Amino acid sequence: VTISSALACGDTITASKTMISDLSGAGGCFTFGANDIALNCNGYKITFDTNGAGNVSAIAAVNKHNITVKNCFIQDGHSNGTFGLGINFTGVNFSVISNNTIMTNGSNDNYGIFLQSTSLHNLITNNTVQTQGSAGTNYGMYFSTIASLNNVTGNVISTNGTASNDGVTTKTSGNITLHNNTITVRGTTA
Repeated sequence: VTISSALACGDTITASKTMISDLSGAGGCFTFGANDIALNCNGYKITFDTNGAGNVSAIAAVNKHNITVKNCFIQDGHSNGTFGLGINFTGVNFSVISNNTIMTNGSNDNYGIFLQSTSLHNLITNNTVQTQGSAGTNYGMYFSTIASLNNVTGNVISTNGTASNDGVTTKTSGNITLHNNTITVRGTTA
């Protein structure tokens, strides 16, 4: 059962939810607090990190399985923060990130989609990811610490900054299927 209801940035989601309006928050927005649930943004916009403090995720999940994030427009609300993450999955398995638009724009260390700590068997499909920064280290998708056996298909990824701009990066991760993605990397060094 999916519940259409008013949500607020800072909420922990424990049942499937469908957004009914745009949302904005000074820090992160949603944390998944249960397995087997979905967040359908229904095309609405999530603006996160409006205070520019950085080190936040618009949507985060830790040690969950069978969750879905779909139909979201996620935008970093400030250009000064560092380590801004659109969607951050840590130890998340058998889950889906689909049909989202993600835009990060802090000074550096910007990540559109970040999977880490044994995040396995996830499907990342039909997303548009744009990361940019006034400095470097901008990643469209980043797979770290045995984030393996994931499928990345049909995404459009672009990065821009001064250095270390990668469309897809794997660090101690393997067996990632990349199929039919469009990746554009810009900057003084890529």
